[in-house]
Formats: sequence, structure tokens, C-alpha cells
Amino acid sequence: MVENCIIIAWILKEPEERATQYIAYGLGQENLLLEHAKADLREAGVDPGDEQAIQAWEGWLNGQRYTFLTEVNVGSWAPELRKMAEETGLIELHRKDYARWSSTTHNMWHHVIRFNTRDCTNPLHGYHRIPTLAHLPIVPEMLQRAAEYVDIAIRSFDEATGTSIGDSSAVEVLDRELQKIPKSPEVE
Repeated sequence: MVENCIIIAWILKEPEERATQYIAYGLGQENLLLEHAKADLREAGVDPGDEQAIQAWEGWLNGQRYTFLTEVNVGSWAPELRKMAEETGLIELHRKDYARWSSTTHNMWHHVIRFNTRDCTNPLHGYHRIPTLAHLPIVPEMLQRAAEYVDIAIRSFDEATGTSIGDSSAVEVLDRELQKIPKSPEVE
């Protein structure tokens, strides 16, 4: 969600050009996935043209933009996210939230070692790390953060377009709806 907030704000700085880049890159990636799937079928001795799923996939993609006109870019569609965050004034969001959640999303070592490994208790093994699945509690704060991210994205849109519908923010809606949940007797 943090990445989406930054990307939305960045696209809205030059919406026509950047939205076109975003869409073209995504369609190119989808085209590449389709071609890989076709190649796998050919390798298995199956004609991709006989497969309904492939036909439907290609039909959907052609409905967006013809595959023969769709450029496949194996690089990046835009500058790195940090530069986008700097350009849009969301660098603190990038520094604090993106860095934190990116490690989880991208399975980075500093996340894996803390949440998916534990110390072996056998001293003969030198207390090496062994795999585990952490059973983490539900953290209500995450709902609050998600609502804040939605508000950032909507605020970026409103500022870029000069639009404001004046409704409650996502944080206000979440707070209001949480108040409707009956409290269990042991909580009081």
C-alpha cells in the first residue's frame, strides 16, 4: 500500500505521460507472461492455440492493446521508488513505512531471520538457526495504517485534480465502524 501511495502521487504529477508508461509496462509484462506460458505448452507438445485458457488470456490482453503492438520492457517503467517519493514529498513515508514493509513483502533476510527462523537449542549444533513459522497475533494497528495509506492516496489525487468530495477520511470511517463492534464482556 505504501508503494501504491507513492506511485499514485508520482503519476499524478504528469498523469498523461506517466499513466501511459505505467499501463504500457504492465501490459508488456502480461504479454511476456503469456508468451512464457505458450512456450511451456509448446515444450510439452501442446498447441497453445488449442487451449481455452490461453485463448481467453490472449483475448483479454488484445482487448487492452494488441499483443503484436505491445512492447515488452524487461527493465523498469519509471525511476526507483525512492526518487518518486522525493519528487512527491513522500520521502518520510518511504523511509519509515516502505522500508519496514518491503522487507516482509520481498522476503529479505532481516525479516526472514526474525520471523521465520529460531535458534536451535542443541549446543552441539552451535546454536544455528532453523526454519519456523511464526504465529503472529492480529495487530489492529495495521488497520489504522492501511486507512492512513488510503487517505494519503486520496489526498494525492485530490491535490492533483483539485477535487474534494468532503466525505469522511478512511481513518474516520474505520474509527466509526470499529465503534460499532460490540465489546466482549472480558474486555471491559
